[in-house]
Amino acid sequence: MKTFYSIIKIAPNPTAGDSLAIGLLVRDQERVWLRFSDRKKKAAKSLLDNEAEVVDFAVTQLLKQKNHINKQLESPQQVLFQSNIDKSFNADYFNYLSRYCNGLLQFSPVSTLKDNILNQDKFDKLFQIFVDIIEPEEPIVENDTKRKRFLKRIETKLIERVKDQVHTNININQNILPSLFFNINIDCIGLNGVFTGAKAIPFDQTKQTIDTHVSHYITLINTLVTKYGKKNDNNKFFLIADEPVDTGGDLHNFWEILRKRDEFKLIHSEQAGTVAELIESSQAHTFLPVETVIDNK
Repeated sequence: MKTFYSIIKIAPNPTAGDSLAIGLLVRDQERVWLRFSDRKKKAAKSLLDNEAEVVDFAVTQLLKQKNHINKQLESPQQVLFQSNIDKSFNADYFNYLSRYCNGLLQFSPVSTLKDNILNQDKFDKLFQIFVDIIEPEEPIVENDTKRKRFLKRIETKLIERVKDQVHTNININQNILPSLFFNINIDCIGLNGVFTGAKAIPFDQTKQTIDTHVSHYITLINTLVTKYGKKNDNNKFFLIADEPVDTGGDLHNFWEILRKRDEFKLIHSEQAGTVAELIESSQAHTFLPVETVIDNK
């Protein structure tokens, strides 16, 4: 098959014909390449008001589909999947989307490339031409781990932005909430009419350990909203947890279950900045007694 690309756009006002490129999808013979610009996504969401969450949902679904297809293409039995993949993720499919997706998320008509096989460098160059510059990432040192990078992302995108505004990296215990029967660390929590808070949980632990952390977080949420009389649908609690790579495994299935919980919204660590934006825009502030708050920093 010929290598093709489609530019992914957000149209804040589809009837006006305006759009902002936020991502690039390329398909060659060996894999699907897909990347989004955090800077362009943020700019698009700032224009969407109540529809901003649609952007995050669309990006998550496309990345999930990309990972699923690439996993099939890398499988020793990939020949068995090739026919279905070619039918569902080919140039005709994206040309169809470009003609009939006239809502918020749009795709440009497919264009072909001379190179049949891409590499990361070629894809990055295309991305910078059609979408946005690629900011250099911090070098990953040899002893760095996936968990360290996960926590660093939370610190940079969320904690550093709101540490002077709301409670961050605190341990909430019975000194703060007498009805609480355990200690729990929470990454951030603020109040201004409603709660805005987040807890990050790395998914490199056992399911039982993660389940305990989640159960404690849900109990904390219920305790807070009861104590402060804030039982309403406007509270914004987030669980930050990256999607496990083992699609179909126990941890991935559990992650999928957590996505459907009503007590919080599950987001990727790359989206941690959206929590900071909510805290900043809502002017949330500290509310727990200062003398009882334990700062873990």
